[in-house]
Formats: sequence, structure tokens, C-alpha cells
Amino acid sequence: MSSSTPGGPPWRSLVVMVALLLIAGCGSASSAAPSPVIATVGATSITQHLFEIRMASVSTSVAQGGGPTASAGSGAMTATLRAQVLKSLIFDAVITDAAEEAHIAATDQEVASEVAADTASAGGPDALATQLSEAGGSMDQLRDEIRSSSNEQRVEDLLARQRATEAIAALDAGTPFATVAADYSDDDTSNTKGGALGTTTLAQLATGNAVFMTGVLALRAGQTSSSPIHDPSGYEIVRVDAATATTRTLHRILIAAPNPYTVRERPAWFAEAVLNRLATYCNMNQVHVFLAGAEPICVAPSPGAPSATPVTPVTPLSTP
Repeated sequence: MSSSTPGGPPWRSLVVMVALLLIAGCGSASSAAPSPVIATVGATSITQHLFEIRMASVSTSVAQGGGPTASAGSGAMTATLRAQVLKSLIFDAVITDAAEEAHIAATDQEVASEVAADTASAGGPDALATQLSEAGGSMDQLRDEIRSSSNEQRVEDLLARQRATEAIAALDAGTPFATVAADYSDDDTSNTKGGALGTTTLAQLATGNAVFMTGVLALRAGQTSSSPIHDPSGYEIVRVDAATATTRTLHRILIAAPNPYTVRERPAWFAEAVLNRLATYCNMNQVHVFLAGAEPICVAPSPGAPSATPVTPVTPLSTP
């Protein structure tokens, strides 16, 4: 029931309004001077304010883990944290630039909607502020987390879809399934076995993902998916080797694009794609760091030496 419906909870409209105001930065904050830019990556700028948000978040995590805070720690530890935070912001900036290029970047309205949902789940603005404070966070930190994680999931999903399309093209060109599975599949239990899953019963399939089961049952023995099966695990290419009334013998290639997504599930190929894109920016002189004391992100090779950041072509990002 929406907040405008007669009899609906009157606090819901307040929750959404407060969240929208927080996202929009209304009030006295809106008249504040813009935060200085400390780095640019492609068309994306990183501000001092965002750097300080990340520093506070990382310092709190270290302290909660039993380590010293940045303010109480040694100069070397603070320098290490600053370098790590800057690298994480650079990495996220590459992703943001890719998301903007593909027109899939998280909007202010979408971030506001997520904050509103978190506010409602917490029991109101005050309760959310208390929870964030107790965890060492803030509303700014929450918005940063929502935006960066949304952009990463969307870009990862886009690249996974492109990667699945490449895998199917390789199969169509006659590349053996086992070879494609070894090259593309993120399923660690089957990619070293050529993608073999063995024989499973329909009852076992029914206890798993419904989308995957539907895709499997649509195939006859000897058939391979002509297009990826998109389910919460990602994009799956399935070959049915044998079928009985109660079983299926399967091979599969999984291109990971989990939903929900966390950075802990970040596939190695995705991190490599982001770093390759960063290397491209470096070679085009499109990475600039203005933060005092920061180590250079792009390191030029010495004369006659190979580049320290070789560029591997990355599949162009296209609009979905």
C-alpha cells in the first residue's frame, strides 16, 4: 500500500521525504563550496569529500578489527590506508566511467530510493542514523556504498552478458565445449572437468534455481543452449548429454553475475577488465591525481623496458 493510499502508514511519506532530502543534499549543505577534486579518471572526478568518507569508513573498519585508528596509528599506517583508499576510488571511478558510457550508471533518484528503503527497514531516519553511527558510518558513506555497488553490479552484469555471448560464439565456431568451459566458466567445481556436472535428478533440479531448471527442461538430449540462461547465478550455457523421464546429464558454462552481488564475489576476469581499462586510460593520459603525497597510479616504463601496465583489449561496453 502506498503512502498516499487512505489508511496507509503516515510515516512512510516522511521517511521517503527525509531520504530524498538527504540524497539531494538540501539545506545548508547545498550552499557549501564544492569539494576540491583530488583525481580524475576519464570523465569521472574524485573529490576530497569522497576520499574523506572512504578514509573514515576504512579507519573505522580497522579499529573495529582491533587495529589502531588512522589518527592514532603510525604515519606509515596512515600512508598505507590513504594509498589503499585512493586505489579503491580509482578502481570505482573506472567502473563509474564505464557505467556512464553505457548509460547504466545509478542515478540520484535510484540511490535515494535505496536510502528510503534502508530508512524504512531501520524504523525511521533517527533509527537509521543511530545504526550508521554505531557502525562508524554516516549517510554520506551509505550513499557512496549504494552508488558504487550498484554501478559495479551493473557493469559486471553487462560484461558477463558480453562474455557469455563470446562463449556461445566460440561454441558455434566449433570450439569444443570443454575448451570453452576451461576458458570462460566461473564454476570452479566443473570448469576443470570440461564443464561436466554429471547426472542429476529432476527432483534435485526442482530444489535449485527455477530459471535454470526451466532452461534445462527446454533442451533435448544433445542440445546446447542457443542463448544464455540468465538466472541469479549469472549467465549459464547448458548442454544436455542425456535425458530420461527422471534425470538429466549435463555440461555447463557459468559466467558469474550473481544477484544479489557483493565485491567478495567479484570474478577475476572482471577485475582484470577494470584494470585493463585503467591501463588504457593511463596510456591515453586520462588519469590525473592531485592528492598531496599520493603515489602515482600510472607508472611510465623506463626507456627500452616493457610497459608495467600492458594493455589487453577489453570488449567495448555497449548500451544494453
